[in-house]
Amino acid sequence: CPRHSCHKSGCEGKTLEYQCFQCPTSYCRSHVPPNLRRLQDRSIDFLCFDCLEKEKKQLTRGGGSTKTTTTANALVNETNGKKGSSRARGSSAISKHAGPKITTAYVMQTAFLKRIANLIKRQGKEVVRQPMVGNKPIDLYKLYKEVVKQGGINNVVEDSRWRRIISNLGIPSTINMSEILLYHYMHCLYTYERLHFSGFVP
Repeated sequence: CPRHSCHKSGCEGKTLEYQCFQCPTSYCRSHVPPNLRRLQDRSIDFLCFDCLEKEKKQLTRGGGSTKTTTTANALVNETNGKKGSSRARGSSAISKHAGPKITTAYVMQTAFLKRIANLIKRQGKEVVRQPMVGNKPIDLYKLYKEVVKQGGINNVVEDSRWRRIISNLGIPSTINMSEILLYHYMHCLYTYERLHFSGFVP
């Protein structure tokens, strides 16, 4: 079974630390391609070469033709091919981002948000437009990564670790900011965290 054996032919490694989120392809630490290991954080998200290329081709073609991508449009930031620059574009974000400037980071972000959007729909919830704080969008992909780095939302809440997360997100630190982020995390991301870390199936 490709999910339970290393993709490298002949490898008998039992610990598969890198498992693709979209297909059964898995790697042990010794045989994961260096480029994939360098570009991705396995504790947050991981895509094999084939799935990365598939997502990249969809984005290059415009990406707005599938129901999955259309659903995720409401959650995504448009990036301009420059590290750290982004603008909220609502439902047109993915379809307007086409061409050779699509980066691996952008592919990972949009693939993640498509999975989040599908999971929200499966729960019967409404997929809302990208959450905002004032006129600044909340980057759900980065929010998820920051929370997971702290050991999950329960650790963040119990140990009051919001200050560092808010700082890393680059959003205003207001009195109720932690409550706002917690609300959006629970609505959009908590089920995904449980699915990834404890095998919970909604």
